[in-house]
Amino acid sequence: MALGFVPSAPTNFLPILKYNPHEGRFLRIDRGERGLVTTDITENFAVVIDMETIEAGWMHFGRNVAPDLRLFPLGQPWPEAPSLQHKRGLRVVMQLSEAHGGDIRELSSTAYQFLIAFDALHDAYLAGRDDNPGKLPVVVLTKIEPGRVPEFTIAGWVKRPEALREAA
Repeated sequence: MALGFVPSAPTNFLPILKYNPHEGRFLRIDRGERGLVTTDITENFAVVIDMETIEAGWMHFGRNVAPDLRLFPLGQPWPEAPSLQHKRGLRVVMQLSEAHGGDIRELSSTAYQFLIAFDALHDAYLAGRDDNPGKLPVVVLTKIEPGRVPEFTIAGWVKRPEALREAA
């Protein structure tokens, strides 16, 4: 190349966990040699969620374009929407269970079902936070149906995993 640039994929993004509300599935998205590889991890879903770094904001997920996320720490006032296509959403960072790879993932969603379920989960987190100082919740999926609000439960509390410290 005349300019000397070497094309490469960005390396500062966390791998993705995707929620599909229409099918009621959680999907691990990985980059393989031939493109994206999708693995359904809905069964035995368990994660440690970094509730202290939740970001809220305006999101637009369009076809064949990079997502446009305008995020801020949870609790700050909402600015005007950048466009009519942007929807309110959340971005959460979590560590998957060892059964599903044990790595750090981010999940960004504007899905109504996810937002309602996560709001209830966050209430449970706030209710248990003082009894578990310095710990994060281990969250399991206790109910999920296509098109319905999933149900999350806090199954326990753990010290912040080192991998989540590094991702923050």
